[in-house]
Amino acid sequence: MGEAVFIDTSVFLNLLDVPHRNADRTEVAGTFKKDQQSGATFVLPVSTIIETGNHIAQVQGRGNTRRGCAQRFVGALKAAVQAQPPWVLTGHAWDDDMVDLIVHGAGQRPEALLLLCQGVGTGDVGILAEVDAYRRRIPSATPVRIWTLDAGLAAYS
Repeated sequence: MGEAVFIDTSVFLNLLDVPHRNADRTEVAGTFKKDQQSGATFVLPVSTIIETGNHIAQVQGRGNTRRGCAQRFVGALKAAVQAQPPWVLTGHAWDDDMVDLIVHGAGQRPEALLLLCQGVGTGDVGILAEVDAYRRRIPSATPVRIWTLDAGLAAYS
């Protein structure tokens, strides 16, 4: 298995080419292609899915701009549900255990209270918790990273 790359909203919005959220599209698309060729698996965390859908719902514009974004988004989700490359889901439910990981932290990651006070949002804390849960389930030799354009999240990835 290649590297597991958790996709943050900042990256997913660029990949989906969402207007006013895609300033880094060329760079992101190039990195995506390179990582895909190296065998990376792209993991869509629940936080990324929710945040991205919210941004798409707010797209302004003429014609089918929002619809086009929504179609690309739904297509990626359908592929992830079916584990069609390059997308997969984390496979971890947001249940009591997940909320506990968010609240209390795990490993080297601090608890939610500290992260929130440092300006790391709940969506990003959720991604960190999903990474923790994923690492517990997969072979330890599998490299895992968070791909983000957000400095706050990058500090913990």
